[in-house]
Amino acid sequence: MKVVVQMNDLLKGYGAEKVMVLLGTYLLKKGYRSYYLVNSVTNTDKNIKLGSIKGNVCQLTTLASYIYKNIFTREKNIYLINRQINAYLRIIYSINDPMVNFYLKKIFNYIKPSILHIHKLLTFSFSPLFLSKELGIPTIVTIHHHWPICPHGLLVKTSNLEICNERSWNNCNKYCFSHIFNINKVMERTRKILNSYVDRFVAVSNYVKQRMEDFGYSSKKIKVIYNGVATWKFKNELSNYNKNIILYVGRHIYIKGITILLKIAKILLIKKPEIKIVTVGDRFSFKKIPPNIISLGRISTTYLNKLYRQSLCVIFPSLWPEPMPLVPVEALASGTPVIASNVGSLNEIIIDGENGFLVKPGKISEFVNKIIELHNNTSLRNSLSKNAVEYVDKKFNIKKMIEEYVDSYNEI
Repeated sequence: MKVVVQMNDLLKGYGAEKVMVLLGTYLLKKGYRSYYLVNSVTNTDKNIKLGSIKGNVCQLTTLASYIYKNIFTREKNIYLINRQINAYLRIIYSINDPMVNFYLKKIFNYIKPSILHIHKLLTFSFSPLFLSKELGIPTIVTIHHHWPICPHGLLVKTSNLEICNERSWNNCNKYCFSHIFNINKVMERTRKILNSYVDRFVAVSNYVKQRMEDFGYSSKKIKVIYNGVATWKFKNELSNYNKNIILYVGRHIYIKGITILLKIAKILLIKKPEIKIVTVGDRFSFKKIPPNIISLGRISTTYLNKLYRQSLCVIFPSLWPEPMPLVPVEALASGTPVIASNVGSLNEIIIDGENGFLVKPGKISEFVNKIIELHNNTSLRNSLSKNAVEYVDKKFNIKKMIEEYVDSYNEI
């Protein structure tokens, strides 16, 4: 069976892309051949010509995508504004893009896929959905972010940066898009197209499923499949860790809680000066950071896995409703407890007091208290660590994810 997988790129170090490359690798063992349909203006092989296939990778782009990536995103410090601009492009994205159609028909005729599996919904407009329906190819869409229910995909009100708990788009213009067209109608059209053209939605958490149902998506079409990790690749040495190292992995942006992290570091510098916070991901753009923060930037997967094992805990102070982050899962697979904000799907990953701790979003004192509690109590840390490994192996094992996707492919 041949599966065309639509995604942004094949960067192996990032959440959704990382999971989907693993999915393709293990599906091959079950007789499924994956072809990756990716955006041509990304960090994949620049030698692949537009609309051609090299190995099992094909690159396409849309005019809207090119404009967004090459013009609007040149400014590095306006993350939320860029997300708003992307919402402008929904009008263009919802049109049946003739350039995408031209190349996609050639690709589909060559590959003759049995299934279209979309992971990044807005990469190539809705053209792949329309074409797959025309050709009778079943379509699965995995929802890794909040795009089907939120114009900028974050479920955060840009007016005050609070989590959006709305159940309709009536107030979108009030909180996020006061300066543009009626976004409500655009989102209603998006829902109508998706409910009509998608055979199966895969929500990466129960939280995502519930929020989609809140906004009128067909509950009968939604199935929850958690992102999985290759648990056997994460060696867990329960007693071999450094109690003075705390790990943060992620982007240095507001919604990921970077300002919370800095405040936590300042308090720990006074209360527990021996503790160091090691950060992986972006380099700090701040002129001054507390001396107890060590910023490593981007590192290899091997080194990251080693840091997971060596750390007292992983801190995850996110301020947006995370759909299904991989970092906490990888940390738990390594036997490292996680202290995280209780937002989005995190209470499906972390069982408070059993494999880590859940903290009220932005509550700095609670983060500090839990870190100090772990630092002072070795038996508690070891208990959480043992539970973490068992929980991830049972719930987030990549083998379980593969079996559930295979079942979904067979069902449609």
